Amino acid sequence: MRPVQQFEYLGAFLPQVLSKPILPFRGAYTVTMREDEGTADVLDALSSLPDDAEPTIPRLHLGWGSFRNLDIVAARQSSFAIVCDLSLRQIELWSRCKTIIAIAQTAKQFVELFSDTAPAQPPLRRHSTSISAWLGSELDRRQSWLGSAPAYRHVRQLVLDNRFELLCCDLRDNTRHEGTTLFQQLEQSLQSMLQAGFCRPDTLYLSNIPWMLMNPRGFFGETHSLDEAEDGFQLMVDNLKKIVPLFYRVVSAHQQADVSTTVNRQWQTLLYEPAVFFEQLYEDHQRHSLCDQTYRPGC
Repeated sequence: MRPVQQFEYLGAFLPQVLSKPILPFRGAYTVTMREDEGTADVLDALSSLPDDAEPTIPRLHLGWGSFRNLDIVAARQSSFAIVCDLSLRQIELWSRCKTIIAIAQTAKQFVELFSDTAPAQPPLRRHSTSISAWLGSELDRRQSWLGSAPAYRHVRQLVLDNRFELLCCDLRDNTRHEGTTLFQQLEQSLQSMLQAGFCRPDTLYLSNIPWMLMNPRGFFGETHSLDEAEDGFQLMVDNLKKIVPLFYRVVSAHQQADVSTTVNRQWQTLLYEPAVFFEQLYEDHQRHSLCDQTYRPGC
């Protein structure tokens, strides 16, 4: 491996042609996920996992969705982070979060500043009428990136050092640009990072997106297929097969928790080795397809 040159930075490795974002008016903002079942066990496991075969190369986290990404970054002490989303509105919210993290020297200051500047419309998805109370509860959650001074300092340092990037990336995207797709480019980017000794793919977080794509339509009535001939779930699987084998562990919440109801969705967070992830995903997809109600709890 060649030495990493000083001019190299995380953004230099990333694909330049990204997914087309969805229209900004669709949906609400997501900051935290309803993934209480299994989350604590997963984060504890991640914090105690031994290094893989390349322990001297800094760790990279890649994920979609909520602040759960930052919980994983804190648990693994990741040296680099890439957070992806398809919603332009969500990416703008993440950009605002990064700005506030850079300003706020403590987790409490972050909660205060974020609560004061959070957009009123559309509302944040949360479990309280008060943004400050809802987000402030994270200050007392042991495995939260906001739950301890060292965890927050670690995430903040990534922001200050430009080691935290945002990507507009659709898990279903198979559009070709000059002969290659976005996920082929992303696969090449991850391999280049590792070959250069810059960082190594460590954790991949998928939130509940696989579960969403098991359904033909989303909560807002949108279709999950890019066109009539292509299944959104299979497009996602084909793309993930390009990058999942590069990672040390996969974190996914593609199963509803036992306590989930039709009016209070809860998802179960689980940790997978890449070699068994797809086998479990297909098994869960098959069980889900047998359900006679698209969003029935337990499916």
